[in-house]
Amino acid sequence: MMLDAALAQTPHRVPTPFATCRSCGAPLEDVFADLGVQPLCESYVDEAGLHAPEVFYPLRTYVCREC
Repeated sequence: MMLDAALAQTPHRVPTPFATCRSCGAPLEDVFADLGVQPLCESYVDEAGLHAPEVFYPLRTYVCREC
């Protein structure tokens, strides 16, 4: 699945400038690890759902400059 399409389907995606540190509230701008887009873990597909499209979500972690 293309990255742009996956990001568009992500219902809870927070744009990077608006993501904040849970500890101090500072904006998060520095990516620590970017694993691309991934499907939900342990979301096993039964035989009836084999031909349905799978939803992917971005998996990124950020590091706080302030903390």
